[in-house]
Amino acid sequence: MPGDEATDAAGNFEVRPLYGVMDTILYPYPPRAADGSFTLSCRALLQLASNNLLLQDPLLVRFAPTAAEVVPTMVELREGAP
Repeated sequence: MPGDEATDAAGNFEVRPLYGVMDTILYPYPPRAADGSFTLSCRALLQLASNNLLLQDPLLVRFAPTAAEVVPTMVELREGAP
């Protein structure tokens, strides 16, 4: 992602992850719910500088079939080892 994202007054910023896979034989699509959504275990990482890495332990993220169905997921990043 580009490094031009701005934060709001509370220090939050928005990331819109997209799911894609080139080889659906080796990495099959995850099972879908009746509404077409699926969940994956993800990890959020943010590199602020070469010696400052913020991270979040793995969390379940729901991927929706359309932008209108996206449910925001809030995570709090903590300082981790570089």
